[in-house]
Amino acid sequence: MGRRLKCSIAKIYPIHYDHFRNMQNRSGGVACNGGGCGTEFTDDNQGFLEFVEYIGPVPSHLRRPTIGRKDHTKGYVRDNFSWQEHSENCSDAGIRAAQSPEIQSIRREASKHHTDEHERNRIAAVIESNKRRSLKL
Repeated sequence: MGRRLKCSIAKIYPIHYDHFRNMQNRSGGVACNGGGCGTEFTDDNQGFLEFVEYIGPVPSHLRRPTIGRKDHTKGYVRDNFSWQEHSENCSDAGIRAAQSPEIQSIRREASKHHTDEHERNRIAAVIESNKRRSLKL
């Protein structure tokens, strides 16, 4: 991790500072160099000030502001993130997770199990119905 920011700057922009720290922690301090990367903002006073200038003030309509990325494969680079409502960001994360190959595989297995169980129940119901009919005869 880079140099710690001077406290006075962080005190002026406390919400920005929290999100800047999270951004730096999530990116693992990896600087962008073309393809997939962490962030293009250095972990120092200059990088923080560039981040504040780029992201701008927190929109007043956001109850719980957070930083949301548009494309998570690109990291925290300009034009790929902006202020976002926390609940919207969480919802986006849920959608991304639901679309992952691992989750799709689990869903297919669960669906198969559900179908098998449904089929067993249907067969059992038919057998029971046949038993009742034969008892009436």
